[in-house]
Amino acid sequence: MRKRQPNSVMSSEAYTNDDFDGVGTAMSNGKRMALAFDPTGNCTQIYVTRSEILKLVELAAAVPAPSTSTSLPQKLNIPRMHVRDLRKLDNVFSVTNEPVISVRQQAVLVNIDPVRAVILRDSCYVFLPRDAFDLAATVKVGFQAQVSSQTPFELGAIKAVMQITTQVLTEDIQYVLPEAAACVSRLGKENQSQLDVERLRTLKNEMNAMNSRVESLRRMLMVILDNEDDMCMMQLTAIHHSSGRDVLSTNNLENIFETFLHDLYAMQNQVSLMLHRVHDMEDMTMLKLQTRRNYLLLMDVALTMAATFVAVPNFVVGGFGMNLDSTVQLTPYMFWIVFGVCIFFPIAGFMLTKHYMHRQGLNLF
Repeated sequence: MRKRQPNSVMSSEAYTNDDFDGVGTAMSNGKRMALAFDPTGNCTQIYVTRSEILKLVELAAAVPAPSTSTSLPQKLNIPRMHVRDLRKLDNVFSVTNEPVISVRQQAVLVNIDPVRAVILRDSCYVFLPRDAFDLAATVKVGFQAQVSSQTPFELGAIKAVMQITTQVLTEDIQYVLPEAAACVSRLGKENQSQLDVERLRTLKNEMNAMNSRVESLRRMLMVILDNEDDMCMMQLTAIHHSSGRDVLSTNNLENIFETFLHDLYAMQNQVSLMLHRVHDMEDMTMLKLQTRRNYLLLMDVALTMAATFVAVPNFVVGGFGMNLDSTVQLTPYMFWIVFGVCIFFPIAGFMLTKHYMHRQGLNLF
């Protein structure tokens, strides 16, 4: 790959196809690591501060367009770039992980976890999380696939960022869903493992988080599609070279966002269906546990009844077992009478109680 020349306001390092050294280091001498892409899709690994990015954006906005008219930015009322806008791209200063695409003069700020990027009309700077080796390779391939001379650079960069984001979401979903399906299948059998129950609960939390991420992305794209001014302002090259708003068309951006909306809708359906399966399995598992618990309670009631009815003959036998003289033992057949009563009373009492409970709707056996 051809190396990109260092910019005058940045410190730069050579970046090759197989060299991702230092990507895992978020800061170096107060500067953040970023992947810089030029209009041909070539990538350079650089370290840059927010003030340096701000200078680049101001420089791009200050370059005069071929037409001397400035009516377009005034009509669109595009706000200028401030340091506070760039601060939102930093995890330290970000209050929420909600995806946001903000437009400033000659710059588009993309904050879609895990990709945070500053897109200009002729360059793009992508900030990645710490130790994002695989993600850096995915970003490089995505930009090389989407950036071309046939379309404005900023549109290709926006499409590349959206494709990378959906690809990361797809990989996460494809990793979680098969494991969740396997856990649901195992829990559907008679012998359930507590480890599977705990693992399924963890996977459910992960799927809820994924569903929330997909839903927030869909919500962001639908808001952008309903705002024509935002889509017009995202066309940095057209704004730079145009003198009137009527020449701007949002068809390309609408097609890009609608394509990713379809992909996100399909992802959300997959996650929602698996969440429904998990919820059904949870309900079934709870029913099985309640059935077992009720069975144990009935067994406890039966054993308590048996112990209660046996206690009465024990009392009688204890009375006859005392070393006190009485004439009862001299009565003919008294031993067999007492013995028969002691056997018959617990059985009769248990059967009568069982019959009564059956009439009340409680079946012991």
